[in-house]
Amino acid sequence: MSITEVIMQNISLLTILAIRSFHLSQFRFFVKFFTLFELSAEIFFLYSFILPRTLFHQRLVIGESSEILRRIFRTLLIKNTEVVYSHE
Repeated sequence: MSITEVIMQNISLLTILAIRSFHLSQFRFFVKFFTLFELSAEIFFLYSFILPRTLFHQRLVIGESSEILRRIFRTLLIKNTEVVYSHE
């Protein structure tokens, strides 16, 4: 089994771990990870529903991570994006 197959089998766990982290370096890893494996935004969008809705109501947009998060939310068209933006 290749490393790509192992990663693909564990994508939901990796997604949850990356999204639940509030550290910029881990967000950067997360974005690079999806870019590297050319995974579609739809995959990330589907797995994001595993997370509690309250996560998206918290203030996630802080400092440097702001642009990374904006790109993620804009790409995925997450319903609660306006709530996150309203906290800026």
